[in-house]
Amino acid sequence: MHQTIYLLSALASLALAQNQTFEFFFPSGAEGVDPVVSIKSVNPPTTVVAISCPTASPGFDETECGWGPGLEYTVISSTIYKGTISEPGVTMTFSCDDNIKKEEVTCGVSVGGSAAEMAYTSNVVWAKTDVARINATITAGAEKLAAQTGIQSTPIATSTTSSTAAAGSQASNTKASSTSGLVESTGAAYKFGVEGSALFALAGAAALNAW
Repeated sequence: MHQTIYLLSALASLALAQNQTFEFFFPSGAEGVDPVVSIKSVNPPTTVVAISCPTASPGFDETECGWGPGLEYTVISSTIYKGTISEPGVTMTFSCDDNIKKEEVTCGVSVGGSAAEMAYTSNVVWAKTDVARINATITAGAEKLAAQTGIQSTPIATSTTSSTAAAGSQASNTKASSTSGLVESTGAAYKFGVEGSALFALAGAAALNAW
């Protein structure tokens, strides 16, 4: 448990803690070790970061990290997020809209590229109780958040958080609809070279629920 300083509503989905952590929204959650993050740009309300496995950590085991080659994650507003993960010839993207009034989160997921086994697009709706927030240690760019928010001299508010994330990718009240041919998540992950990728888990949940 540690103290966390929450930013202004324009950056409401970000959290910069005393030990430099970034809290981000990821609907299906993720198993294994927590990722690390590099802050690429902060132009309120949009923030772009790179999320990846903690490869520099002592004793790092790539089989325990599901973030593969890394995820470019963009906070467009306090309720809209998107992410992209890619390797040569294959790209997967997702975008999510946090509907506050309906207490649900809608995400669109797609897989494509010249090396992809099959194009795949799906929409998934999660109940608010099934979404997750994940903590990642900031390894670069923390000063960009501080420069935009004045967080070093004027903390907004504090609360305590833990670094656990609930995985709700196959919850009973998750809905999905597929708009093109389905790709089994294991096959896509093999093609992509990312065994256990968190983003493929998201697409896999969509595929399972679309049947």
